[in-house]
Amino acid sequence: MKNNDKKTTEEMLKGIKEGTIFLNSSDVNASYILGSEKDTLLHMASRNLDAELIKLLVKMNAKLDLENDSKFTPLFSALNAVKPEKGPEQNKIQYAKQEEAVRTLLDLNANPNALDKNEENTLWPAVDSGNQKVVELLVEAKADLSHKDDPAEGDTIVSFVQKFKKYNAPQYEEVMTYLGQFAAPEPNNSSESHVTGEVEVITNIDHN
Repeated sequence: MKNNDKKTTEEMLKGIKEGTIFLNSSDVNASYILGSEKDTLLHMASRNLDAELIKLLVKMNAKLDLENDSKFTPLFSALNAVKPEKGPEQNKIQYAKQEEAVRTLLDLNANPNALDKNEENTLWPAVDSGNQKVVELLVEAKADLSHKDDPAEGDTIVSFVQKFKKYNAPQYEEVMTYLGQFAAPEPNNSSESHVTGEVEVITNIDHN
């Protein structure tokens, strides 16, 4: 584990990107302490939504699914990097960078079903970001929509968002519309009543 201040680490990341710094596999996967945080360089690049640097670090044998102290893999770091403010239009630049970073990590075979310390998979922070496109990328990569945050009594991500008013806010509209296609249909007894009525009519005809 290596102690670094923010400036030193940013200079290191810049040097890697510019090709002036080369690291061996032990250094590239080391944990670097920044204040109270302990992250690998790939976590930092992912949090910075720097797709080019993500590719360079993986070429240097950075491990895609290495966890930090919060049990976050680099994919979680990219997903947690953006929070919705006023909606997709206001977040357009950050959302585009996040989409590129997440797509890069998934293309490099990052695990979309990794779990954090709360037993939530990557769909939870993706939905919280308000970025419908990254939610869709994860679903396409086979992130488990049926995963529950508690196997016994927990929620899937779809049932979870239906319980909280915060997800009714405008900045979540696109995400909620997308997730709506995976919601369980509400029970409908009208077809049963209709069939019963038809049976009764047929019975009466037979009796005549």
